Amino acid sequence: LNAVGLHRGVTFENIELKDIHQYGISIYGNYGPTYPTGEPTFFVMDQLTMRNIRGTMAAPGGANVWIWLHKDSARNWKWENVNVVGGKSAMFRPPLTCKGVPQNLGIRCAEK
Repeated sequence: LNAVGLHRGVTFENIELKDIHQYGISIYGNYGPTYPTGEPTFFVMDQLTMRNIRGTMAAPGGANVWIWLHKDSARNWKWENVNVVGGKSAMFRPPLTCKGVPQNLGIRCAEK
């Protein structure tokens, strides 16, 4: 699509997820016919805050957290007290992987 976009100053806070079947938290940057495995499109996602988010997956066939972004998209993120449990991304075929995850935040993405 060669689109350019900017997302800045978005906060998700005090959220409880229940009985989720596929993705607890899903952040991705590729749209259109290549979703979900095509290469992510570059855009800036600056100052994303995820705070006090908890929940459980309804079955092990889902991913607690899945992030699929261009390597330069995520900037200045905060990831505080986020705990989504019960999913096993290895059950996807092919197994789910993550891309573009900020390394300094300890985000457990696509846990096997």
